[in-house]
Amino acid sequence: MRERLERQLTGKMGELKVFVKLLEQGLVPYAPLVDEGMDCLLRNGTQIQIKTVKTQRDPRWFQITNLVPRDNLYIICVDATGEFWIFPSKIFAENATESKGIYDLNLDTKGRAEKLKEYKNAWALLKRH
Repeated sequence: MRERLERQLTGKMGELKVFVKLLEQGLVPYAPLVDEGMDCLLRNGTQIQIKTVKTQRDPRWFQITNLVPRDNLYIICVDATGEFWIFPSKIFAENATESKGIYDLNLDTKGRAEKLKEYKNAWALLKRH
């Protein structure tokens, strides 16, 4: 029970950090009452799923269950150091390992962080729609 609460708190803290950054960018996030794979929606129709990692053991390893990539869905990852990675969902899916509906993207393996560095703090992607 305690571990589940810790995960929920970590997730909520990550969401709030992202909301602040969105507001700083002039983007207003709208949060749904129920999380069904979308943590917020922007006025321009962009949907955002936020993933947060707190542990230093796997500081940049993000998982999404049952991801359905689409043009207007972005995945914002908050790593354990507080860095933001903004991925179009198709890019996330292409670079993740998928098994039984779980997409794993570990930026610390296979040179992924270097390969995907253009998505670090790529807030401008969210303004294109």
